[in-house]
Amino acid sequence: MTFVRIERARAGAAAPDTPADLVELISPRTNAASYTPLEHLFAALSREGGVSLEIGGDASARRFYARLAGPHARTCLNAQLSAASPQTRARPASVDPARRQPSEQVAVVSLHLREPEYLPLRILRDSDIASDRAPQADPLLGVLAALGSMPSPWRALAQLVMEPAPRDWPRRHVRRTLEHALEPERAERVRAGSGSGWGGAVLAALFLAAVVVLPRLWAVYLIHGWLPVALFAVPAAIGLGALYAVWMRLSERPLYDLDLVKEKLGRPAARAELRLAVFAPDTVPQSELQATLDRLVAAYHAYDLERGNRFVARRLAVPDAADALCAAAPMSPRRALATLTTRELAGLWHLVQAGDDVGLVERTTYRLRRRRTRSFSCRSHGS
Repeated sequence: MTFVRIERARAGAAAPDTPADLVELISPRTNAASYTPLEHLFAALSREGGVSLEIGGDASARRFYARLAGPHARTCLNAQLSAASPQTRARPASVDPARRQPSEQVAVVSLHLREPEYLPLRILRDSDIASDRAPQADPLLGVLAALGSMPSPWRALAQLVMEPAPRDWPRRHVRRTLEHALEPERAERVRAGSGSGWGGAVLAALFLAAVVVLPRLWAVYLIHGWLPVALFAVPAAIGLGALYAVWMRLSERPLYDLDLVKEKLGRPAARAELRLAVFAPDTVPQSELQATLDRLVAAYHAYDLERGNRFVARRLAVPDAADALCAAAPMSPRRALATLTTRELAGLWHLVQAGDDVGLVERTTYRLRRRRTRSFSCRSHGS
């Protein structure tokens, strides 16, 4: 008797060797969608996996792309994008901007969160990016300017690769939405007032060590001089200093804002890798290539929040293959991926609005048509 085992694949999970489809998205000329409608798009895509939303730029154009692995991700993008921005036009990309040509070199970094994952980035409100109230306030416009400032034939690419986040990731941080950051220190002061505490124990240990060690060192000094004492005292001082630094690091408690933690934990999230790549001819010096990449990284400092989180760039080792960046999958270890909410994802990638003055961005030819109504006055004529 032969048994056949049938397994159901997880929705949205693509095989490692499944090629990803690259679609170019054309911004609607009348686009007025803010961050909030796009949150629904990212909430759906974050559960799929195998999705990379990208922005490419060179001296001639700036383009928006969606790299999708699997039919579920493509269906989800079409449905959610049509709801958030109905007039967006999608077409197959003629050239893959992530594919390295034989005569090119590439420098790649990934942006990671510097602070704990429960602290948010600086994402503006919908009213703050409205063109009729605050023209050119969108921080993504600075990123587009940096992407489009590449000399010919250079090009740059920003890839926002997403994976599903564990559904229970906020549970270990829920206490921070209720407990003040200084509450542990206040509790320690109360315990210290009723007893000696850790400070008294440490002082007692140091006093005991001094009573035991100092007489022995004095005897060694009287017999052999300073050299043996120095050979013992210097490593001991270095070891004590290292132990003190480790103890201070372990006892350090991060400060946080309750409202910011509530804002971060109150929305769906995804594990994301934000990759920045600059392609240049192989004759360009490595220092010049790295300087250009640093200027692109600096454009993302607009998302830094003083009391919240910020990005830090880390060099990413890319395999020596032409299509190394063409997969819709993270290249960093899973533990190094950033946890970003749908609001943060929408702020990092979205199509330009109708009122944004951005050059070298193709827009659709659709225009908003308003129905003209005529008013008729009825007059009653007496006989």
